[in-house]
Amino acid sequence: MGELLTDLARWVVDVVHSFGYVGVFVLVLSGSLFLPIPTELTLPLFGFLVGQGRLSFVPVPLTGTAARVSASLIFYALGFRISGERVRRLIKRFERTTLLSTSDSFVGLAVLAAFILVMLWLLWRRWKAQP
Repeated sequence: MGELLTDLARWVVDVVHSFGYVGVFVLVLSGSLFLPIPTELTLPLFGFLVGQGRLSFVPVPLTGTAARVSASLIFYALGFRISGERVRRLIKRFERTTLLSTSDSFVGLAVLAAFILVMLWLLWRRWKAQP
């Protein structure tokens, strides 16, 4: 298992080294679309590359955010193309094995969005305070 993670980390670093921020975008987008590229591994590696000076701090979260929004738009377009009732049936089918639920509320999403905005604001203040 450790060898697999090492190879995956090496591959991610090679992709980012070869394609730069486009590689960051594609890796985050593919992880957000539930393809077998875990963002739990790629995002810390991007932070490592920022620490090494291979990537800049501000473009990495902006690129990652753009990729996540793009993935959301793709899922929105898919949901728009099929009816709401079919989406509910699909969620009910996988409700036992995933974190999806038909009873999720808008309030939970608003709280999550507020948390993310506060975290980004705190990161921005910390980055701005560095000499």
